[in-house]
Amino acid sequence: MAIPHNFIIVKGQPKALQLDRISIEDHGVYAIKYKNSPKTYHYRNSDVVWLKEAVWHDHHNLKVYIEGREQRNVVDVRSFQQGNLTHWRITYASGFVQDYMHGSIQVVESCLADGIAKNTFEYLKRIAQVNELGKDEEHGGILPELYEKINFIDSTMAVAPYLDPAKYMVGTMKSSDLIFPFGCNASQGKSCI
Repeated sequence: MAIPHNFIIVKGQPKALQLDRISIEDHGVYAIKYKNSPKTYHYRNSDVVWLKEAVWHDHHNLKVYIEGREQRNVVDVRSFQQGNLTHWRITYASGFVQDYMHGSIQVVESCLADGIAKNTFEYLKRIAQVNELGKDEEHGGILPELYEKINFIDSTMAVAPYLDPAKYMVGTMKSSDLIFPFGCNASQGKSCI
């Protein structure tokens, strides 16, 4: 089965994988024939969104979550931009392909896909080998063993700005309602404002 290169939304639902044919007729009316129907349906221009530019993402540097569960059999990930909305096409190892509307799945990128972050992380792994904690004739130490188990770091985690400060900047938050979970005196509270 040929996978379409476009992401087509008909009346708010992704339909590209179900279409046999789509064309634009006079007055901007879309003529759509679905694979499971001999009939051609007509839709107003406002009922159809046709996204033609797909962006390929390296699935080795991503994690895909559907309803909070990680999908482990993903072999291809494409995104389609509609303004500030991102829609996704996910291909699974079984050959099954599914389109997902913005917000229906979560796609998380590893900051280790970034060259600077990866190099910084490799440097930290080498530094960890100097630590004597847990070292003996049979074991290289606790820290190196822990570092070796890490192959994915969510780019939204607090460690990302330490691995590449230029790309993963720490966000600042301004609030007039500061919370002091352990209490504070008047001078401490005043210095925080």
